[in-house]
Amino acid sequence: MGNVAVCESGPAIGETLALIGPPGVGKAHIAVALPVAAWQAGHGLRARAR
Repeated sequence: MGNVAVCESGPAIGETLALIGPPGVGKAHIAVALPVAAWQAGHGLRARAR
């Protein structure tokens, strides 16, 4: 596996998060896991479709 970036804090409310990388590295998994983890930590969530 390649390098993994670690962030001590997440994006602020209203900021956009871009997951960039080659196919097969787990971008979609991270995109689903982040809001689930935030919800489990007690943060409110709001979905927005474009």
